[in-house]
Amino acid sequence: MRRPSALRDAMSGPFRKIRPLFRLGRTQDRVRQEIPHMADRKSIDSWLTDMDGVLIHEGVPIPGADAFLKRLRESGKPFLVLTNNSIYTPRDLHARLNRMGLEVPIESIWTSALATAQFLDDQRPGARRTSSARRASPPRCTTSATS
Repeated sequence: MRRPSALRDAMSGPFRKIRPLFRLGRTQDRVRQEIPHMADRKSIDSWLTDMDGVLIHEGVPIPGADAFLKRLRESGKPFLVLTNNSIYTPRDLHARLNRMGLEVPIESIWTSALATAQFLDDQRPGARRTSSARRASPPRCTTSATS
């Protein structure tokens, strides 16, 4: 039986050595020596996090969400709080989160409606961006977590 492509891809990266090492009965220390260390990764230049189920659940902040957001703000690195809820604007969500004790800047909230508007705007040939579309653009990530 052939493996699904996602599994084949996962087994072909730096983790391809894990399974054979365990099959041969080598210790975890040996595995750690042969697999690239987390410290060898590139630095994180920006953060993306979901809102629903990660920061809040059914209108209640998840324990530790306020401390997490505070650390993100203090880091000075760009971050986005993402949501697939297209009903509310970032301004609405900012106010709702603020009432729950979670401080998220309006420009750090990215909704599915904004993503759709940005996508459609990008599809128009020679389209000139309006000032609201420019404001809605998410910050650019310079480093990917998987790089």
